[in-house]
Amino acid sequence: MRNIPRIKPIPVVSWLAAISTIALTIFFFPNAFGQSYSNFTSREAGLNTPLLNVTYTTSISISSCSTLDTPGATYNLTASITNSATSYCINISTNNITLDCGGNTIDGNDVATYGIWTTNTSAKNFGNVTIQNCKLTDWKNAAIYLAAMDNSTLRWLNVSSSATNGIRVINSNNTIIEHIRTEYSSGSRGIDMVASSNFLLNNITAYGNGADGIRIAGTSGAPGNSQGRVINSTILYNGGRGLRLDTLFNVYINNLNSSHNALAGVDFISADGSVLINSTINHNLREGIAGSFGADKINISNNRIENNSWAGISHQPTFGFRNAFIYNNFFNNSVNVNVSNVGAAGTATAYNFTKVNGTRVYGAGALLGGNYWANWTGGGQGFSQTCADANFDGFCDTAYTLNINGTITTADYLPYSDNYDKGLPSFVEIPATLANSSNISSITTYFNITAFDLTTNISTCFLSLQVPGAAWATNFTMTNDNRGMNVTCNYTSASFNPSFQGAFFWKFWANDSSSNHNETSLLGGVFDSKAPTPMNYTTLTPDNASSISSTSIVVNVTSSDGSGTGVANLTFTLTNITGTDMTELNRTFIYGFYNYSLNFTSLASGTYLFNVTATDYAGNKNTTERRTVTIAAGTSISISSCTTLDSSDATYNLTSSITDSATSYCINISANNVTLDCGGNTIDGNDIADWGIWTNRSAAGEFTNITIQNCKITDWDTEGIYLGNAHNNTLRWLNVSSNPDQGISATNSNNSRYEHLDVSVNSLRGIRINTASNNVFSNITTNGNGADGFYLAGASGRLATYNIMTNITAIGNLQRGIRIDTANSNTLNNATIYYNSIGLSLIVADFNVVVNSTIYGTYGGGGGSGGIQMAFGDDSNNISNNAIVNTTLHGIILESSANTKNIISNNFFNNTRNFNITFFGTGTSFNTTQQNGTRIYSAGTQIGGNFWANWTGNNDFSKDCADADWDGFCDANYTLNGTGSVKVADYLPYSDEYDKGVPSFVEIPATIGNASNVSSTTAFFNITAFDATTDISTCFLSIQNPSGISLSNVTMTKNLVSTNVTCNYTNSFNPLQQGAFLWKFLANDSSNNWNQTSLFSGVFDSIAPFVDYYSSTPANASTSTGSILMNATSNDGSGTGIANLTFTLTNITGTDMTELNRTFIYGF
Repeated sequence: MRNIPRIKPIPVVSWLAAISTIALTIFFFPNAFGQSYSNFTSREAGLNTPLLNVTYTTSISISSCSTLDTPGATYNLTASITNSATSYCINISTNNITLDCGGNTIDGNDVATYGIWTTNTSAKNFGNVTIQNCKLTDWKNAAIYLAAMDNSTLRWLNVSSSATNGIRVINSNNTIIEHIRTEYSSGSRGIDMVASSNFLLNNITAYGNGADGIRIAGTSGAPGNSQGRVINSTILYNGGRGLRLDTLFNVYINNLNSSHNALAGVDFISADGSVLINSTINHNLREGIAGSFGADKINISNNRIENNSWAGISHQPTFGFRNAFIYNNFFNNSVNVNVSNVGAAGTATAYNFTKVNGTRVYGAGALLGGNYWANWTGGGQGFSQTCADANFDGFCDTAYTLNINGTITTADYLPYSDNYDKGLPSFVEIPATLANSSNISSITTYFNITAFDLTTNISTCFLSLQVPGAAWATNFTMTNDNRGMNVTCNYTSASFNPSFQGAFFWKFWANDSSSNHNETSLLGGVFDSKAPTPMNYTTLTPDNASSISSTSIVVNVTSSDGSGTGVANLTFTLTNITGTDMTELNRTFIYGFYNYSLNFTSLASGTYLFNVTATDYAGNKNTTERRTVTIAAGTSISISSCTTLDSSDATYNLTSSITDSATSYCINISANNVTLDCGGNTIDGNDIADWGIWTNRSAAGEFTNITIQNCKITDWDTEGIYLGNAHNNTLRWLNVSSNPDQGISATNSNNSRYEHLDVSVNSLRGIRINTASNNVFSNITTNGNGADGFYLAGASGRLATYNIMTNITAIGNLQRGIRIDTANSNTLNNATIYYNSIGLSLIVADFNVVVNSTIYGTYGGGGGSGGIQMAFGDDSNNISNNAIVNTTLHGIILESSANTKNIISNNFFNNTRNFNITFFGTGTSFNTTQQNGTRIYSAGTQIGGNFWANWTGNNDFSKDCADADWDGFCDANYTLNGTGSVKVADYLPYSDEYDKGVPSFVEIPATIGNASNVSSTTAFFNITAFDATTDISTCFLSIQNPSGISLSNVTMTKNLVSTNVTCNYTNSFNPLQQGAFLWKFLANDSSNNWNQTSLFSGVFDSIAPFVDYYSSTPANASTSTGSILMNATSNDGSGTGIANLTFTLTNITGTDMTELNRTFIYGF
């Protein structure tokens, strides 16, 4: 059975009429039967419809020491109390009291203890005391004593000549003390606050007190006085500290003048989180500001701290300030900073902030940072007054060291200087439209310059220009793109005369808004609007419409630019027009001589067009005539035994295998532009003869253009194939095996292609490439060789560089699968490296890239056993996106202290021992920054470090680590080993936990929350769901309407597709089914992880409560004298219950409408 609502009584309230003196009293009484009463009572009969205003206070006059014990009353002191011997002269014994002295004095006899006393002795039921407009003098203990009286106000008071404290406040929160002068409290403090929070001290003058001007303190072990403010106050000539903050936190001090005090102007004693700004702290006899006992996270900024005797600011034992920000202050003391003790906890104090825009407390400058450091005793020789400021940005070029204590340095790293904006404008960019040494061909030219000033706006830019044919320079005002410190100035000149070609000169000027001028150096260029002279073909160039039998065309030309800028390049163009095939061979060469030649080689038979275009440095062009030439097909030669290939532009076809040959240099290629096609035949040696295929040129090297293809080469004692000093070659579709030394060797042979090679089972190395660059190796298998499978090596002074190795397979080689040694800037991509002693070695190798490769299953021997070996100083290599799995000893080995700046990231390590770091240099990292990317292993949308597994299941870091937010990164670093003090770690190791978290619910908007009561048949359900890693897929609302039918699920509407979505659903209630309803929210993410909220409840109630007048209520249109009694009875049936009753009385006399409306929470 539901309880019938009852109304809780409230206090009597007095009403005063605006027209005549009428008081009405409203009474509310509880009624056991659920009725509620309101009695409007008039003290003056005959006024049936009074016009009412409200007053809440009782006024009581006093003229002597009294006990103030009427709650809600205002006590007015009508006369001064003089030389009182009564302790506790004014004793405030209840709450909601105002004492207004009206400017009168409450004076003691220096023996009586307290002028005004109020203390709460009944567990904090008292408070809301206001004391104002009083003068208090000559009290022994305190003029005012306020204890445990929250929400009190002291204002417009003059307190003087107390023997101890002027004002003492203890354990009283939300206290306001304002417009106070407290002076000459000889024994102690002007104001002493203890264990009181949320206070305001405003417009306080504390003058000439025997100890501290103001002390605000907490209690030991339980800091109080939090969240307080001290503003707009003056503290002068006190015998202790000006302002003392002791064992408290979060005090905000603004616009304080604390000067001429015997100790510190402001003393922070473990006053954590406090702020001191916009204040003047000067002429104190000790320090201006002191910090001691670990004053933590103090902000001291925008203050003037001057002429303090001992120091401007001091760090006192123990620890002084900790984690403080002390910036944008003006220090002008003989000793600005005294650091008595900076212990470990004090090292984080900063005397500067990062550079930000703002107004400086002293000196010119547009940016804030550190402090201004002057010295009033030094005749303008303070640090900020004398420091260098080369760029005139208002900051000293060097830090200001304040103290060095062992390894701890205290410094201002952005000290202000006196040299702001004393510099000239600078020129930082001359866009390419016209730069120094420009060559131009147009008579209209655009001059541009970017000028900037570190401190003030650029005012004007000028161009001083002397064109060809003019005797003197002319000055032009340039156009600025904006008004600022960094502007681009431009000028369009149409002054060039085509009749005067040649050099011209110019320079730029600029001045800033402070009238500082600067200019560039003299710049020069050449005006050249004429094309190079017509070019002529010279000897060896085919005549037009000629025929030649060679497979090459030699084109020779001569060209000059007369008095112009000079020929910049020649473009030789050859076009094949046989049939429908159009192939253009276009080569551009920097013009070094007046005569130049180009040989187009390896051309098929057909007809060709060629011409040459010359371009000068001003961009003017001229072109030769286009000639036509016809060439015959190259020569095809058949061979069947060891032979010298000495015919250029020929294809040699091996028609049968050569077996067990004793001839060294079996195939000796001495000509260029040769193709050797073995047609699948074998060139086989007797294991004693040296080389199967040999070509070697002088040390200078030649572009040999040799192709070797479709061959099997076996059993040669030195190499199956050797290339020496031969460039631009192609080796393809070769099988090179069973050679007692090396399969293929190339020395100083560049710009070649090696593709579709199987170089296996050779006694030493499969492939050795020495001091070679810009080669491409692709689709190469090198298995089962006696040493290294693939060996890329340089030498001192001749590195192997810019080689690309793709799809290399190296399996079962007795030493290294692939070795990169003394080689820089090479790329290894998509290599498969299995069961070698060492998978991959990088030795004295820099700037190489190893990606997308698999290194698996090494074995002992050959100098160690590891997946990747880095030794003898490897620098700036990138090893990423590789799988290093199941190696016998270590996944990766770092063996040299010179291994620096390498990045080893996004790899899959799965070995019993993933690393061995015997020496380690500076900067090598096992992770990149966290960024979007595809992982080598494990789920996740971002890359960073590596996945660290162990195929044995032990020490499986990435699988075992915690990942609380399921972002795919372990919460802890993975520490790798190192030597000495050098330790190595992967700071973004991958985890196995990506997106294993369920969605979370972070908001239920007030449209419908738990315990909601709704009256509309349409109710809006909202929830915000988020997932740490993947998108929210679906939100559901599970709701049981008041009918009592079990919960039913409905799909909610999402506002977007995201990891953070707001879902909503509009539910319709049946008006015939009133009462309780239940609901909860569910959500799943795109990985099908589910979560749900707890069960919520509410009441649907769309039927209004019943209410009617009860007995003794006047009938409608009746007349009542003196008072109106209103009784009502109400209930809500099966609804949510009566929340409140509102009694309304309206005076309708005349036109004045005043409504008295009172709402009472329905509590009984």
